[in-house]
Amino acid sequence: MKRNLLSAFITLSSILFITSCGDSYSPITLVSLDEKTIITNNDTIKLTKFTEGEEFNIKGGNGKYIIDIIEKENKDVITYNYNGEKLTITPAKEGSSYLQISDSEDNSSRIVVEVQNKNRKYIVTEVNTDIIGGELTQNQINEISDNMLANSIVKSGGKFEFTYISKEFNNGNVSIWPTESDDCISGIFNQSNSFDDDLKIPTTEFKIMLPSNNSFQEIELNLYEQSEENKYILSQDVTDTYKGQYSNLEKATIKYILIIPSDSNKETNDK
Repeated sequence: MKRNLLSAFITLSSILFITSCGDSYSPITLVSLDEKTIITNNDTIKLTKFTEGEEFNIKGGNGKYIIDIIEKENKDVITYNYNGEKLTITPAKEGSSYLQISDSEDNSSRIVVEVQNKNRKYIVTEVNTDIIGGELTQNQINEISDNMLANSIVKSGGKFEFTYISKEFNNGNVSIWPTESDDCISGIFNQSNSFDDDLKIPTTEFKIMLPSNNSFQEIELNLYEQSEENKYILSQDVTDTYKGQYSNLEKATIKYILIIPSDSNKETNDK
């Protein structure tokens, strides 16, 4: 009887030992330094080109980590550095790469890393006009306003998207959708900091070049934030367009009221 109990105890102990050795490690994850973001197996990290990337602590596994880029043809999309405490992932060029983190017990996690150019996306919710001219009649103001709205480059529901292609974030490609259902018009832009003397606020100036027949159409827009959260205004000065016909016109401005779409990040748009 004692021999049977001893055999049963040894068998049970062996099973518990084997089970604890196989299941003692938690899955390997990446945790942001502020601990607000946890990246698990097959999750995606999105990085913006020309930035310093992101830093993570590695959790789980047995702590003896081996890090490698799985697909060698995409190895130049990112670079990484692990100093034993912190993993830094830095974007190098546009594309996707796969980072595998494993340990000496064959626990592993595969992380997808996507590198994209920085962009700003805006949806136009309404288009307004601002007309200044003390000697203008109400009929003239209405005529100018109607013409401005009819000739605005974007109507309500249209979109602007600015994609940066330089590390200075001051030029790139622009895509404009005149309406929600229209195909986009593609062009290029240069960006600079400016100041609105009337509003007494800093603005961001975009000089846009769009193809027009066999030449280019140049458009200047100024971006500034509206008092309401997540709303912006792109203003377009069109005074010269209508001054010849209306001599009493002092200033005519088209204002595109914008919101940031839900699939875009406000902090990324603002940077």
